[in-house]
Amino acid sequence: MAIENDYEEWKEIRSRADSIATAVFLLTGGALSLSINVMVGNKSKLKLSAPLLENITLA
Repeated sequence: MAIENDYEEWKEIRSRADSIATAVFLLTGGALSLSINVMVGNKSKLKLSAPLLENITLA
């Protein structure tokens, strides 16, 4: 009986950890997409030298 209860508790903990991990990945993926769009979209508006823009693009 104790093993079954322990199994259910670990199953619930695993489910919660998976939910948190999924939320973190969604948030970080969205933040990364947003930052890439901002950098790509505003590159022409930034007043930076050509070599610096080239280094930013390669990084």
